Amino acid sequence: MKVEERIKPAAVFKPEVASLNMGSMNFGLFPMLKRFKAFKYAWEPEMLENSRDLVFRNSYKEIEYALRTLNETGTRYEFECYDTSHLYNLHYFLEGRSRQATAFRPDRVRYSGRHRAASG
Repeated sequence: MKVEERIKPAAVFKPEVASLNMGSMNFGLFPMLKRFKAFKYAWEPEMLENSRDLVFRNSYKEIEYALRTLNETGTRYEFECYDTSHLYNLHYFLEGRSRQATAFRPDRVRYSGRHRAASG
């Protein structure tokens, strides 16, 4: 799915907060084939097996497009970071030269399984 399609609901409905994945990632659902043997629909096992080759793409260009489009609506972001490189990407967009993103900052932020008060 193209980035324009992925962000269209947020661009149209203008939510206060939207999640934004900070990079690409593998997204394999195929381990569910070991857990489940009976399926409701015939297409389900094939779809799960095909996820062995599934990459959720979110390049710098796509993140910039999402930020540019949704910043016009006043949307703030809950940034989704699933590995260290996503943290570097987040730093680039928040603190780097681009300064394109406005973060949603809840009262409490979760770090390494423990809670601490958010600063700033």
